[in-house]
Amino acid sequence: MRQGKIVLLESHIQRLKEGCERLWIDGVDWLQLETEMQQAAQQQTQAVLKVIISAGSGGRGYSRRGCGEPTRIVSLAPWPQHYADLQQRGASLRLSPIRLARNPQFAVSSTLIVWSR
Repeated sequence: MRQGKIVLLESHIQRLKEGCERLWIDGVDWLQLETEMQQAAQQQTQAVLKVIISAGSGGRGYSRRGCGEPTRIVSLAPWPQHYADLQQRGASLRLSPIRLARNPQFAVSSTLIVWSR
């Protein structure tokens, strides 16, 4: 985020929606989440906003039995100092042969892009 605004907000919300759909997480209050994100961004000149959505609190293990509404976590972190260096010098990218997930329903790509200085 920059100057109190979330860069590419609509794209981030869409990506979160697609991820929740893949994980069968229903019932996310998207308007409330967007409000929480914008409130977190208001007083920030430049920072990183992280959003985590889970199926909610429930019993032990992966069962969703007893889970209520999805859990939303919105957190702020300082803008990483090395980003300015990357903007000035650029980054080297390469493709990794490692799949992101074995389950094709959750795999978003057959390759992973990594950067190095």
